[in-house]
Amino acid sequence: MSNYIWALITSLPLSGIVLACVYYLAPKFIDRAFRVSADKTIETFKAALRAESDRVQHLFGLELKKMSIVYEYQRNSFSNVILAMHEAIAAIDFDWHQEVFQPISKAVPEKFDRVTITESLFLDDESEHAVHLFLEILWRCAATPMDPDVESEELRGHRDELLFLSGQIREYFRTRVGISTAKPLIEVAILGACILVKQYSQKSGWHSDSELTAMDLMSEARKDSTRLIGALQTLASSFQEKRFYLERQQETERYIRILTNSGVDTA
Repeated sequence: MSNYIWALITSLPLSGIVLACVYYLAPKFIDRAFRVSADKTIETFKAALRAESDRVQHLFGLELKKMSIVYEYQRNSFSNVILAMHEAIAAIDFDWHQEVFQPISKAVPEKFDRVTITESLFLDDESEHAVHLFLEILWRCAATPMDPDVESEELRGHRDELLFLSGQIREYFRTRVGISTAKPLIEVAILGACILVKQYSQKSGWHSDSELTAMDLMSEARKDSTRLIGALQTLASSFQEKRFYLERQQETERYIRILTNSGVDTA
């Protein structure tokens, strides 16, 4: 019995020492193990982050190269269209001896049409419509079997329309390449609408002076935009009654939508 008690007594300090050591060393061991694990996790995360960063930078570099190529092609495409418009307008020659404008040959609008088809990849819906309007007016300047004699004053009016359109289209191209913030195609829509209501004046109810050009009608439209929109709505209803006017009906509805949403006022 006495031996057991003695053994118990002598063992207590050793247990205390062991417990003290465990109490003192365990937190450090655990902390060290945690730090090692955390360091490994952080290094793994850093490696994954570096790999992802490299991948993103590589993709961004490829995308930047592609965008640079697209930008360059787009700039060249716009330049080609601008040059084609300039050449087409220059073809409307003024005869200084007879003091009249001379009609152009059909080769001029045909050439311009080929250019716009070639460059159509970089033309959005808005600019494509503006270029199409330019081509439509250009055809009215051409001497054709259906209309061999185009009046000089009519040619003068069409030339003014083409000059106006070319300036607006050129300014829009400048916005596309980031060197302008203008919104010139609203003016194109106004001109297109005026040409339409003048061409179908009996259907539109636009009873303006027949001698006025579409450019003159633009001034009237700016003074009273509600009248222009009303004439377009009347025209759209008239076109709706006949299937072969479907394209004109869609064009008229397009102008109504643009003029209404753009907030064109009477300023």
